Amino acid sequence: MKKIFLLMAVIATALLLNVSCKKDDKKEPQDVATWLVGDWQGYVSGYKKNNSQWDFNNERNYAVVRFVASSNGAKNGTGYQLEFKNEHMVEQTGFAEFFWKLEDENVRISYKTEGWGDVYFNFNDCELTASVFRGEMYDYTDHKYVFDFVKTSFSDWAKYMMN
Repeated sequence: MKKIFLLMAVIATALLLNVSCKKDDKKEPQDVATWLVGDWQGYVSGYKKNNSQWDFNNERNYAVVRFVASSNGAKNGTGYQLEFKNEHMVEQTGFAEFFWKLEDENVRISYKTEGWGDVYFNFNDCELTASVFRGEMYDYTDHKYVFDFVKTSFSDWAKYMMN
């Protein structure tokens, strides 16, 4: 009887430890690079830091973003970003080319287009899977950009890149 009780106690302890231990939610950089590559669409909203809070600065655009890896399995590459007033994509408000690179737990996006400041996001603070990309990006001054993208296919790049 003591052996059965001891065995049950060991099993219960093991189950309790397995359930109560915090799961490590850190993403692997290679997975991040793989999930990031492709076309994403969704809204981006801009905020400006005001003392210790973020104030919406009336900046909300619909964006189409393409991340391209520099080679198979690379943790860096290039990309394009189109911005529109809304999801109907009838009025383009911006276009930029960029470089991207994984740096520790951040992805840094360096825009080649004049007037577009570099941004970064911590991929462990974002929801990033093969189909969803949500989170916050920051510039290196006092702006934050909240984004909510879904993976999609976009075939009209040439139409907008020629403008």
